[in-house]
Amino acid sequence: MKKYNFVYKTTNLINGKIYIGVHSTDNLNDGYFGSGIYLNKSMDKYGKHSFKNEILKEFNTADEAYLYESELVDENFVKRLDTYNLTTGGKGGYNNISSKGKQNISKARSGMVTCIDINGNKLCVSKEEFDIREDLFGNTFGFTTVRDIDGTFFQVPKELAHLYDKPSTGLVVAIDLRNNERVTISKEDFDNYDYYVGNTYGSSQSEESNLKRSMSLKGKPNPKKKFGTCVYCNKHTDNANLKRWHNENCKHKN
Repeated sequence: MKKYNFVYKTTNLINGKIYIGVHSTDNLNDGYFGSGIYLNKSMDKYGKHSFKNEILKEFNTADEAYLYESELVDENFVKRLDTYNLTTGGKGGYNNISSKGKQNISKARSGMVTCIDINGNKLCVSKEEFDIREDLFGNTFGFTTVRDIDGTFFQVPKELAHLYDKPSTGLVVAIDLRNNERVTISKEDFDNYDYYVGNTYGSSQSEESNLKRSMSLKGKPNPKKKFGTCVYCNKHTDNANLKRWHNENCKHKN
């Protein structure tokens, strides 16, 4: 039996989303923030320093803690758009759900879009409704991407962008085909490297959407990789490598 058993709350200081869970430990300073799948993905995105962890209530046993968690994390709590919890409390978390249960959760969330209406309210609607309603915007509406001092990209309301040392411009959210991960890169790298594709790569698009996209691109030149030759070693390569490794940065310069 662990020395400490408690219900905790982890808060994302950037977007305000929260996660409530149970933790049993012998060390109160073990750095545990939670094991939720969405929570951990968000920590990878924003950095652990962007989260705050607090103990809500301590108990003598883990069973007592889970009972209290079940009172806080009910079905209404899970359905809220400002939480990372996928299931109701008192069950030991997502890893204890059956494979069929996980499939049902995934199915229930598919085809839905998290968005913001014209009044700034966050909603979760079907893709069809999102496409036809002009008062709905993507959930990044009113936000801008910034970069903190350690190079981590995250989003903040536009009115707070001036608080960060390195506001980022000219960025593209893309998928890296080498590992199939979503990344934030410069537009220059996106244009120059073939293994970066748009962040809707692999998603199913309607014929109407494809037609709109085709018409919007009609007559526009297809971006190609640009090449050049290093003035010091005569290496012919694409401009991204040329800028990084050659010309003034060439090892044969001196």
